[in-house]
Amino acid sequence: AEEETIAERPGDAALKRRVAGALFPTPSRPTDLSTTGADWWVRQGASLSQRLGDQLMVSVSLEETLTQATARIRGTSENGFRDGLMAKARDDASRLLTTQTTNALNEARVATADRNPEQHLIAIHQSIIDSRTSDLCLARHGLQYTIPEHEPIGHTIPYLGGPPYHPHCRSIMTIGIRGQGAVMQESVTTWLRRRDRAFQDEVLGPTRAQMWREGKLTVRQLIDSMTGRPLTLEELGA
Repeated sequence: AEEETIAERPGDAALKRRVAGALFPTPSRPTDLSTTGADWWVRQGASLSQRLGDQLMVSVSLEETLTQATARIRGTSENGFRDGLMAKARDDASRLLTTQTTNALNEARVATADRNPEQHLIAIHQSIIDSRTSDLCLARHGLQYTIPEHEPIGHTIPYLGGPPYHPHCRSIMTIGIRGQGAVMQESVTTWLRRRDRAFQDEVLGPTRAQMWREGKLTVRQLIDSMTGRPLTLEELGA
């Protein structure tokens, strides 16, 4: 009788990479579930066309004047034309462009490093630190990963697909030399401590900020250490 061959079970790290690769596709690693940048622009255009049609139908049903109909689409001068449909369309386009630019920049940097493993390089997450920085990027600032495996160094937060981690993400991956790192900005904790309570509340949210000030929460603990997703207040024990 032929011997039954049982495939060796992959390690936890290998399984995590496979799952992340399926759930978080990139242009260089697409999957059947992935959506390309061109697809997103097509979707955005179709959405805008639908919203334009809807607004015009509403305007006609209300028997509005041409000036009123135009204001629905363009906005009003009193509000700097920020209250019309086209203002949201511009914001959506800007958000998508920033996200795609971040993706292209980081893909190029990391791909170059991946092709030079003999240089003992590492990838270092650097976030733009200001009041608009997301919890995801605050928690990831300064994290290091191996090249080319993208395994965590000194922590357990997965690399996933690399930046962008959310729409309008501005984070970048810098490349450093293992054992030497790269020139880093100040830590998020140091940056937050230099700010007043109101600013801390704005960035973290009042409850998370209070937990952070009381030493019950660190910046790294804003996201799950195994999946990299943001934690809710309930999960944080608030």
